[in-house]
Amino acid sequence: MRNEGKDNKDILKKQSTHQYDHEHIDKFYYCPICMQYQYPKGAQMRDQYRILIPSEWEALKDSIEKSRLRIVVEGLLFTGMRYSEYERFSNHLEWFDVKNRAISLPAKASKTGRDRTIHLTPQFTKDMSLYLREHKKLEVPSIQAMNMNLRRWHSSCALAVDDQHPNPKTFRKTWESWLLASYPDRSMAIALSQGHSELISYGHYMNLDPRLKSEMDRVRELTKGWGI
Repeated sequence: MRNEGKDNKDILKKQSTHQYDHEHIDKFYYCPICMQYQYPKGAQMRDQYRILIPSEWEALKDSIEKSRLRIVVEGLLFTGMRYSEYERFSNHLEWFDVKNRAISLPAKASKTGRDRTIHLTPQFTKDMSLYLREHKKLEVPSIQAMNMNLRRWHSSCALAVDDQHPNPKTFRKTWESWLLASYPDRSMAIALSQGHSELISYGHYMNLDPRLKSEMDRVRELTKGWGI
């Protein structure tokens, strides 16, 4: 007769040992038990979406050949909007407030159902303004097409050292991590701009990737003037 109690104990022991293994890894790897990629403990990986450091972001951006797609990806990063919100914004460019360096997202376009002011940096405001002045529109592909593009760009960029390619949520999570690293005393303003509570914001992003410390000067440059 099968001893179910012993089987359960063996399962719990394996799970405990497996978790211990994850906590002591020192490099990115594929776990055949979890059937997913794992990052070292403390790395910037939340909800299975990778977070970029500036050198990774710039390598990815440089691999995007078409300007109409490059500005879309830059917008995903420097607005921190959800993909669905960004799609709606692309159909209502009047929400882009150049003077106040912001995007005024109405409740009907926000996932939370509330009006939201999305703060921008001076540099991104300038870049977006110049692009729209010339092209008059944003061409945001479907999320499926964007995922395919990101796989292709990631495989061709200089820092494609692993198989964990970015996806559309990468940019929102990356931007918030950079903002919290640059402005730790402005967490409430960051949370409101991102469209969620301060508690959720901190819960996702306060354990920053140690790699980010070596690039903090660049992070501060990329976030300079945000919300001012």
